[in-house]
Amino acid sequence: MAKNMADMTNDTDVADSSGGNTAERADNKKIAKSEEKPVKLAKQAKNKAVKAPPKKGIVTRIRQYFKDVAAELKKVHWPARNELLTYTGVVLASVGILAALTWVVDSGLSFVMVELLGR
Repeated sequence: MAKNMADMTNDTDVADSSGGNTAERADNKKIAKSEEKPVKLAKQAKNKAVKAPPKKGIVTRIRQYFKDVAAELKKVHWPARNELLTYTGVVLASVGILAALTWVVDSGLSFVMVELLGR
């Protein structure tokens, strides 16, 4: 795109040289150069190896970890007592139902195996 813009400014220079405004030509050249800079910087960034920041010490990293944990715990929605009791009841009921279903299926399969093997 930058090359196309440079070509366009050269075309306008030729057209302007026949009687155009010199200030306008200078503005066109400035615009073309300013649009080339990001392209050049992007190419330079690709060519350079990206260096990782220096590693911090183990104590600093552990301290940062616990600071992050404390910050996350402040964001947690802690349930009220009633909500906690409701959630606990739901979990215990679910575990009880699944345990009963597992027991029924296990007993049924055991009965079938005993009948098939004839003990």
